Amino acid sequence: MPLRAIIHGSDVVACLLDEAAWNTLKAQTRSKSVEPVLPCGHRAICKTSSLGTQFFAHVGSQAGPSCGAGETKEHLLLKSLVVKIAVEMGWTAVPEVPGEGWRADGMLERQGERRVIEVQWSHQEDVDFRFRQDRYTQAGLECVW
Repeated sequence: MPLRAIIHGSDVVACLLDEAAWNTLKAQTRSKSVEPVLPCGHRAICKTSSLGTQFFAHVGSQAGPSCGAGETKEHLLLKSLVVKIAVEMGWTAVPEVPGEGWRADGMLERQGERRVIEVQWSHQEDVDFRFRQDRYTQAGLECVW
């Protein structure tokens, strides 16, 4: 359940749109006057989860294994809250940023400082945590869990 899509060449983060802008975008996607494209290249529609989280979803069953499918609505909500709060605190925040062998839940940047954010909602073994943490360290990024 992606939080961002590309619309008319610009990155749009669903959770950063106010309710009026989101409802307008939803209507435009329903009428097909606007067709968001996900970072994976698939077309998207606008949805709102039962927890109130605004997100983009693949049209039909286009989602592949690398598209972030399978996230819970709770994980999506927490990712959106991290992005919103980071922006309120003066950070540039981009959800779902891919790197070499990893995809961070969020990338935060401010005054030359970069951090990745991981929201870990489900159980994770220590060995998996260390493996994931090491990938970020090797990429020169501090990761906050």
